[in-house]
Amino acid sequence: VQSYGMNTEHLRDNHGRSSGILGYLDEPSLDAGLVYNNAFFSSGKHITIDKDGDYELALETDGKNVVKNLIIVEEGVHCSIFFRLSGKGDLNIVNHFFVKKESKCRIGFLNELDGIAVGFNRGFVEERGRLDLSCGHFSSGFSRFWNEHYLLGDHASGNIFDVYSCQGEMEISSRVYCKGKGNKSLLLSKGTISGLGKVFFEGYAKIDKNAEDAD
Repeated sequence: VQSYGMNTEHLRDNHGRSSGILGYLDEPSLDAGLVYNNAFFSSGKHITIDKDGDYELALETDGKNVVKNLIIVEEGVHCSIFFRLSGKGDLNIVNHFFVKKESKCRIGFLNELDGIAVGFNRGFVEERGRLDLSCGHFSSGFSRFWNEHYLLGDHASGNIFDVYSCQGEMEISSRVYCKGKGNKSLLLSKGTISGLGKVFFEGYAKIDKNAEDAD
């Protein structure tokens, strides 16, 4: 990875603060230890955001790279995080987002890679929290992105928006899991295709048996 820039003001690397959120990684497909270790010991960042603000992470690659990030938004924080992916290489990026009670977080992705881009974004949202994920894909290469929201607390909400201008081949999967009362979510995919471009989209919503009034 040639450059990995970050606005580091109000961001802290803190091992102890991650212990509380690891309990959420109890789905059969999740491995709490793997997520924790990747965040600290692989290429990537473990970030705690404890104050309101706008933050940017830029990744540029001309080779083949894997980046894994663990990002925790503390209670009552309102923030925006913008990811920019660029270069002529191939990139696999994995992000886990934890939005605590009463927090609101907006995540923006801009994919301008000319190589192969594979992304996996998974968000966990506590009571009255909100996580909005917006992805803009403007890549001429092959792209595959999986996005998942787990709405854990009552009145938690989360939206996933995918916007694209496709000249290559693209696969997008957006999923939401409602586990609390009064959860709200919107999945949206929209864009244009030119030349030999192809786009495959999957949308999925699962309402837990104990959830009520999901929208």
